[in-house]
Amino acid sequence: MADRSFLILHGFGYDGDPTHWHAWLERMLRQRGERVCRPLLPDPERPSRATWLRIARSELAAMAGERIVICHSLGALAWIHLSPTLEQPVDRLLLASPPEDAEVPDGGEEFHVGEVDPGPLRASCARRIRIVRGEHDPYSPGGVPGWAAAAGCEVDAIAGAEHLNPDDGHGEWPSLLAWCDDSATRIN
Repeated sequence: MADRSFLILHGFGYDGDPTHWHAWLERMLRQRGERVCRPLLPDPERPSRATWLRIARSELAAMAGERIVICHSLGALAWIHLSPTLEQPVDRLLLASPPEDAEVPDGGEEFHVGEVDPGPLRASCARRIRIVRGEHDPYSPGGVPGWAAAAGCEVDAIAGAEHLNPDDGHGEWPSLLAWCDDSATRIN
């Protein structure tokens, strides 16, 4: 088995739902003997950016081997805020369903990213950052964010999907698990 570890950061309102792909992916990776951290970030409906970033930094510091980070929704915006402060890049980064500032639910305003400087985001990962999003994501009606292109991100857009959660069929997600093994895998 490869020497690697995974960090999964959830989004706004996540309460630990075991049917969500976050929980499913953690179970699948652990069954294979992988090191996985999926912290339940505090106050998910009134999140503190400072608290979430402190937890993410702490979990990153504890990771060993190849470091693979997967962020969903508000967790993706948290990563954007964290990226300028990183001392070294992670090995792989997936940002799933990053919301537009205007669509972040009330209580999550601290996570608005405004005009993103693509340099620190690009530098936060040793490889090209991957974004996966539903083509009909109500939290990102403008499509792929402009900062994604500026940062050189690869994008997988899933036809017919929305916010990539259990409501649109993203509980078990085999292509995401396959991406964990091979970053060239397209996520669908």
